[in-house]
Amino acid sequence: MSKKEELMKALADIEEQERQAMINAEYPKFKELIGTCYKYRNSYSCPEKESDYWYTYFKITSLTPNDLYIGGLKNDNVLARCETLKFQVCKDGIISIDPHYSKFVHSLGERISIDEFNREFDKVIDMAKKVFNV
Repeated sequence: MSKKEELMKALADIEEQERQAMINAEYPKFKELIGTCYKYRNSYSCPEKESDYWYTYFKITSLTPNDLYIGGLKNDNVLARCETLKFQVCKDGIISIDPHYSKFVHSLGERISIDEFNREFDKVIDMAKKVFNV
């Protein structure tokens, strides 16, 4: 191995150690987000009026140390993906529920209470029951 290769490997090892130290320091903060709920104002590409919008709801169901990564403009922030329970009823009345939706934590939208999340989820379930005559 050449001197340059040795130095490159040493640098990569140091960067990995620093990355892991940042993740280990930040994970407890991210772990506390499990169970929290959010809503995101959604639309198709060119909304023209208020009725073109709807909310997409998320509840974080899983977030592990392996979901954290270093990013940001200067590659110096700890960011995370998470698994969520996602549901929505779009402007056309199409119901979608995804119990394993992967999403970036920083793009989940406005934080809401579990009560609001459950209330909106119950409305969607009631809509689905009517569709299926249950």
